[in-house]
Amino acid sequence: MSKLAYFKSKEFLMTLITIFGIVVVLIFGLNKWLHSYTNHEEKIVVPDLQKFSLAETQETLEKSNLNFVVIDSASFNPDYPPKSVIDQNPAAGDFVKENRKIYITLNPSDYRKV
Repeated sequence: MSKLAYFKSKEFLMTLITIFGIVVVLIFGLNKWLHSYTNHEEKIVVPDLQKFSLAETQETLEKSNLNFVVIDSASFNPDYPPKSVIDQNPAAGDFVKENRKIYITLNPSDYRKV
């Protein structure tokens, strides 16, 4: 059988239809699986943690199913209480998914000694 005759045959057409059907089913199934695996459109609003103590921050974030990491790179700011949150990333009001990390910067207890 020549190649041209094979491309015109019913067997080749059925093979193409089968491959197309399998690809469509795989794409549809992968899309559904990714939608459930990534928790698509499920989001939590990040609370405003400004001037919260570390204990208040932990309690607030646990209620929202969020985690936090303390970033230690701040200069003392007298407008905030000692050892309170002065900055956070992501910002308050942003949307995140559950169990995401919120990076917070704490105000030192006093000015740096020189």
